[in-house]
Amino acid sequence: MSISLTDRERERYGRQILLDELGEAGQLQLKAASVAVVGAGGLGSPALLYLAAAGIGTLGIIDGDHVDASNLHRQVLFGESVLGQAKAEVAAFRLLDLNPHIDVQPLNSFLTADNGAELLEPYDIVVDACDNFATRYLLDDVCRELGKPWVHGAIHRVQGQVTVFNAGARDAHDAPADAGPGYRDLFPHPPTPDSDTGIPANNGLLGVLPGTLGCLMANEVIKLAAGLTDPLIGRLLLLDMSEPSVRVVAL
Repeated sequence: MSISLTDRERERYGRQILLDELGEAGQLQLKAASVAVVGAGGLGSPALLYLAAAGIGTLGIIDGDHVDASNLHRQVLFGESVLGQAKAEVAAFRLLDLNPHIDVQPLNSFLTADNGAELLEPYDIVVDACDNFATRYLLDDVCRELGKPWVHGAIHRVQGQVTVFNAGARDAHDAPADAGPGYRDLFPHPPTPDSDTGIPANNGLLGVLPGTLGCLMANEVIKLAAGLTDPLIGRLLLLDMSEPSVRVVAL
């Protein structure tokens, strides 16, 4: 089935379509893309908002959590009126209000070894917006098995990182011929439970950090979906909000 833009969509995305790097052809690729975002919290909130606004055609929201007051200083999808409600459902309502031209699929569940392949298989690109190491290692395994590229983001206090895993060269059948570095290549061993980075819920966090990093993650998804140049494949972007500074290092 061919995909086209309606007049309303051309009006909505007009500033993007004017970009030489994107154009209407690129906007059509965004409309055809399907993206699963694992986690609708600090990183997921800005990533979801900007992916929806950009016109990603299908967004899946994988999160089994509920909105808590302690979330609100950084999880900008939510407000006081939805405390106690399911994050995936609230996020879907907000995103459809922002852009009714897309399909939003709330999946009110946590990603596990039992459901991971089933939940991620329908989507083209996966976004790691989770807040724990076990899910990241699971994502690495499942996305490698399914041949799905995934955008990784992580935050700690005033620092964050973004990269793209499993999105290397593809062969004639669109299977990864050289998938490039994975999460287990970067971090072969999980941190110990008593390490500072091993307990993110107990660490302080600057609220604007996940907002900034989530936007960078959305940018990587857009580059992958529209076939734009230089996604962060084999490179790690490091952000420090205290200086501030941005560095990109090779993996």
